[in-house]
Amino acid sequence: MKKFRITIISDATGDLGERFVTSILTQLPKENFEIAVENFVNTPQKLHDALQKITPDSLIFHLTIFPELKKTIERFSAEHKIPSYDLTGGAMDFIVRSTGIKPIWSLNRIHEIDTEYISKQESIVFTIKHDDGLRPEDLDRAEIILVGVSRTSKTPTSIYLATKGYKVANVPFVSVFALPKELRDIKSNKIAAFTINPKTLFSIRKERSKSYRSKEGKYSFLGSISEEIKTAEKFYAGMGWPVLDVTDRATEENAAMVLKLLGKK
Repeated sequence: MKKFRITIISDATGDLGERFVTSILTQLPKENFEIAVENFVNTPQKLHDALQKITPDSLIFHLTIFPELKKTIERFSAEHKIPSYDLTGGAMDFIVRSTGIKPIWSLNRIHEIDTEYISKQESIVFTIKHDDGLRPEDLDRAEIILVGVSRTSKTPTSIYLATKGYKVANVPFVSVFALPKELRDIKSNKIAAFTINPKTLFSIRKERSKSYRSKEGKYSFLGSISEEIKTAEKFYAGMGWPVLDVTDRATEENAAMVLKLLGKK
């Protein structure tokens, strides 16, 4: 089996190029490829060092704003018969041709993208650490807090919002007394409360009980579910929290509605 080495040459972190190539490789046999990233290649000497690592069975993807470095890579590719692809060139040429606007070629602009990416990663880590009521002492650090009874899509909505750069915590509503005391001190413009049609929740919980082969109790009994939701909604109203009905909504729609409810979009 022939294996190809894909080298990504970037004058920044290389994260953007790696994500792009990785997404493409999901459609190809992964055992045929390996990825290497040469990042912060922003001088002729650094590029020379990176090119010395290129093997005959290689492909090169490059992202650099420096024209002279682009030309060096193209010459190397032609001389050594190593296929290369400029991840910025085609798209940039298309925009310039279509708009007539000339590029700035500023490395600082790329660092802004990297900073944004790192910020999103931090938001995802925060959200995972504060899933399902974990670390209530940190609730004041969250930008968005989702509250709702069990199985109302709090976790997937939280993760989706995190990918948009928001630090999210979600808290299960089991009873008024089970809610963390820290939650009462949070401003309502950070909290979105989830509700759902009792019959829909009944179906969701019933299927979950089957998949886990657990006995059905109040958790998946329609009458108990209806009372649970009424109690939660009454508490939400008393706290002045905006309420979102997540019945039959997709995660993306829930996330968009949360941002709208909280005035963040």
